[in-house]
Amino acid sequence: MKKGLLLVIFQIGFQAMYGQQDSASHKPSLDISGILDVYYGYDFNKPANHELPWFLFSYRRHNEVNLNLGLVKLAFDGGRYRANLGLAAGNYPEYNLSGEPASLRHVYEANAGLSLGQQNKLWLDAGIFGSHVCFESLIAHDNWTLTHSILFENTPAYLAGAKLTWQPSDAWTLMGLVSNGWQRIYRAEGNSFPAFGSQVTYSASGTTLNWSAFVSSDDPDSLRRLRIFNDFFGKFQVTETFGVIVGFDVGLQQVSKGSGTYRVWYTPVLVQRQAIGERWAAALRLEYYADEHNVVIPTPGGVAFKTVGASLNVDFSPYKNVLLRMEGRWLNSENPVFEMEHGLGNSLGILMASLAVRFP
Repeated sequence: MKKGLLLVIFQIGFQAMYGQQDSASHKPSLDISGILDVYYGYDFNKPANHELPWFLFSYRRHNEVNLNLGLVKLAFDGGRYRANLGLAAGNYPEYNLSGEPASLRHVYEANAGLSLGQQNKLWLDAGIFGSHVCFESLIAHDNWTLTHSILFENTPAYLAGAKLTWQPSDAWTLMGLVSNGWQRIYRAEGNSFPAFGSQVTYSASGTTLNWSAFVSSDDPDSLRRLRIFNDFFGKFQVTETFGVIVGFDVGLQQVSKGSGTYRVWYTPVLVQRQAIGERWAAALRLEYYADEHNVVIPTPGGVAFKTVGASLNVDFSPYKNVLLRMEGRWLNSENPVFEMEHGLGNSLGILMASLAVRFP
């Protein structure tokens, strides 16, 4: 009798969560999309190894035409379940995934998701997915600037784990996750400490406000230093043609296991974008990155990394999915950290041009 009652309760709960599938009348679909993002970059410091500084992972090559990102993505939508698989080539996987096993270095994303409610407002996704940190994207058409900010380049671009996403209304999205570490598909050797993250986003009437948090440790258990990271940004579409993004990241990491002393790094970013007609746009970026103790960005000789930067880009879109860009970028450091043709220097000038085609 008890078994029969439990079975009835289980069936009722199952039908409440996943029932009425026919009423949704959703036909499963498979979408194929992708992007080719080709660029030419010139570093006026003329580095001998033909690479831009070590803290930049995208658009990395100097004085050559190269592929930043070639991506093909499959997205399956089953209504109450979903899956994504993306395979990538170019500078992004070459430099960002260099520490992963060879078999996974071309995986842009690979995840599956299940709806936990009839209205598809609560989702559980697991696998490899894009990070919840920062306002930028690896997809050129989604960014206001050609190159990425130092902020974006030195926060996780991807995570491997599971996340729970709840959208209680059209304006609010809340997410919590457990992952294998700070931009890691495989957990660090000797580390049994999972990483945890969260995100709260409000988006309505041209305004987006976001707070993302991340707690992790990439050390072996015997040396575990706790890392706490917060990402804040606001994106404001002031008029139909003018927008502003204000971002600020701050992180803390323990000096040693069990220590009450933390080393801090932080970075503010400001981006302004002006559309000029239907095909043209220009964007200005101002940024500062301070990592005095080299928590995230190591430097030659271990000197403090304190760098201010500015960039200006002009975009032309002759067709909907085609984006042609030109950008000038300047960085200046308190200490000589930039590789030059001979020795190290305090400043860096970069000229970049790119052509990105997205499909379909």
